[in-house]
Amino acid sequence: MDELHRIQEEDANLVRLLDDLVPGFDARYDAHEGDLLSFVDNVMVPGVNVVLDRLKQEDETAHAAGRRELGVVMVDECESDSIEGYETDSLEEYESDAHDPTTQSLP
Repeated sequence: MDELHRIQEEDANLVRLLDDLVPGFDARYDAHEGDLLSFVDNVMVPGVNVVLDRLKQEDETAHAAGRRELGVVMVDECESDSIEGYETDSLEEYESDAHDPTTQSLP
């Protein structure tokens, strides 16, 4: 039970954020003149992305120095095609390799 309480405390900020976001999106949906898909695409996704960007920035501000001290490198897969010197293949190369057993490496 102690572990559950610790997790609840750690996530309390996210629960409060969700509690703040839901009524706002609910009201914006009521005022939206399009269908659900257009609301999600044009209102909800951009709104959530703003919140996620803010949370990412807050996380970097609060924890980046400590991570660096531990040697942890955070990589945003959307911003980089290279992880630890390995460059990802294009989608076409990946798909063709998936069907050619001679190009697949062992795990």
